[in-house]
Amino acid sequence: MHVIRSQFRRWTKGWNYYLSGLFSFMSAVILSGQAVAGADATDSTNRWWSGAAVEEALGRAGTNQQELVRALDQAPPAQREGVQFLVENMPDRDLRSLSASFLLDHLAFAYDTFEKAPWHDQVPNEIFLNEILPYACISETRDPWDNTLREKCLPLVADCKTPAEAAQRLNEKLFPLVNVRYSTQREKAIQSPLESMKSGMATCSGLSILLVDACRSVGVPARVTGTPMWVNNSGNHCWVEIWDGGWHFTGAAEPDPKGLDHAWFEHSASEALKDSPSNAIYASSFKRTGVSYPGWAVGAENVTDRYAVKAAAGDPARFRMMVKVLDHLAGKRIATKVTVTDLTNSDLRFEDTSRDETADLNDTLPFEVPRGHTYEIRAERDGQVAGRNFTVPPTGTNTQAIVVISLSDTPVFAIPPQAGYTPPVPAKALKAHDEAKLKKVLTDYFTAPAGDQVSWKFPGSLEKLLRNNEPAVRRAAWEAYKSAAIHDDAKKDFDAHQVRFEEYSSPYTVKAVGSRPANGWALFIAMHGGGNAGKQVNDGQWRQMGMYYKDHPEAGGYLYLALRAPNDTWNGFYDVYVYPLIDNLVRQFFLFGDVNPNKIFIMGYSHGGYGAFAIGPKEPDLFAAIQASAGAPTDGETTGKTLRNTIFTCMVGEKDTEYGRFERD
Repeated sequence: MHVIRSQFRRWTKGWNYYLSGLFSFMSAVILSGQAVAGADATDSTNRWWSGAAVEEALGRAGTNQQELVRALDQAPPAQREGVQFLVENMPDRDLRSLSASFLLDHLAFAYDTFEKAPWHDQVPNEIFLNEILPYACISETRDPWDNTLREKCLPLVADCKTPAEAAQRLNEKLFPLVNVRYSTQREKAIQSPLESMKSGMATCSGLSILLVDACRSVGVPARVTGTPMWVNNSGNHCWVEIWDGGWHFTGAAEPDPKGLDHAWFEHSASEALKDSPSNAIYASSFKRTGVSYPGWAVGAENVTDRYAVKAAAGDPARFRMMVKVLDHLAGKRIATKVTVTDLTNSDLRFEDTSRDETADLNDTLPFEVPRGHTYEIRAERDGQVAGRNFTVPPTGTNTQAIVVISLSDTPVFAIPPQAGYTPPVPAKALKAHDEAKLKKVLTDYFTAPAGDQVSWKFPGSLEKLLRNNEPAVRRAAWEAYKSAAIHDDAKKDFDAHQVRFEEYSSPYTVKAVGSRPANGWALFIAMHGGGNAGKQVNDGQWRQMGMYYKDHPEAGGYLYLALRAPNDTWNGFYDVYVYPLIDNLVRQFFLFGDVNPNKIFIMGYSHGGYGAFAIGPKEPDLFAAIQASAGAPTDGETTGKTLRNTIFTCMVGEKDTEYGRFERD
């Protein structure tokens, strides 16, 4: 009986749990249905906005949709266009995180600020929406900078009558006021205004964001502008554009006494390449554009044309010499007096002050000097003097060079000469009938099937010819081999500037630098960056490789070959098909390129640097030297075991932390 009562209690307890759960479930369904019905009713009666863009944005907001709907619902009628613009164009991370109160507070602030600006009536509505209204510039932390910046900035521009005047004033006065300076020691590359003011340090991105938001805090249209990489590969850069009847530029925390549209980077900007994604100039756009910029959460607009046409074409008789002075080797940049004097004409003399650590890393003291001269470059500070000579070639594709001087030590580096085999030069020509006979025999041999070649017997009369004039016989054999029909496909590829192996094909560009040496051209094979990216990106990287390394005719004549990877994968330059592809490329130039087989070099950067690490050590007999930049050995590479007689160098920046390259090297 006790057992029965116990089972009954367990059964009734379970039934109660079941009924309780069922009741909770039904209640949730009923209440949820009421909530949905209520939301639908609100949607159909209260939603003033329209258009697929808003609905798509709300759909991407996830659990934050309710906050965005509340911001849309509560925005005053006069500000509805603005809040709809923000919601339609917000980056997805903002759609999922920003609160209604954040958006509504900023919305009210931006409209109030713009209404009170003296230039209010001169600014088009679309400029207000995209370059004053947004709460952020690119991908910085979204913090409430509004009132903090307006309190500091409004008194500075109280008497300014135009956006340009106000922007210039802010650039001159704001950074000392908030105690923010340029420094590579900043916490992160892209900082919000409050983060920069807290740390007191920022680089070009953080400084630009601070100036743009300062301008917006007083109703000045402004936006961040930049390039992923200068054409001379010195680095990337960001600056600020101001709208005043049109767009004008300035360096953040770098006001020029001449006003807007003047900055140290004008020359570099004039060289930008619109169709090269890495070397174009982009302006940020809160409005979605379909164009992206590395590291920016918002859209972008390609504005290269305005910069590329601003500067007149450079004088071909002039050369841009850029001087950087360090306190010691690999040390810090210092400000010193720098003089550049023509050694053959002391009246031709230039003088200026080098940049220190407060200047942007890419801001290097420039001198425009005549070509074809040798100059003495001297740096002086506090009784210390250091210098070096620099010769500018009279002609060439190089238009500029960076000269580095360390004040405390200026050692001279010299590369030891490398020994190499030089083929003998015929002392005398073969007789016509001997040459014709030799050519026929050799042609027959090279066109014969491989099986016949194994047992081939050459006429005994050729032995005497070989003993008496070996260089001429060797030369004739080489010419017969080059012209044999077995190389017809290779010749077609050579003429088409491509190399193939099985289904893989790589185009290349090639240019001659300097004059042909007596023993044939040296050949430099250069491999581009990129890799796991779209065709457009890798094509751009390949085009960039065509000019990545500057010409050095003074080093001797050579061919510079920029090789396109055969595909767009991570390991385009270091997979099993690459090695025979490179073999075929080298063979092409042995046969048809008039190159010196002892002067073949291979090099690359990033994606191509990994290729150099893989290809060179696996085929060291092909190369006089191997060089890898911003690359590293992949798993399983055995670089040190195969390079006893081949020069190998690699370079990785100490702050290059991508993919563990620094540690692997």
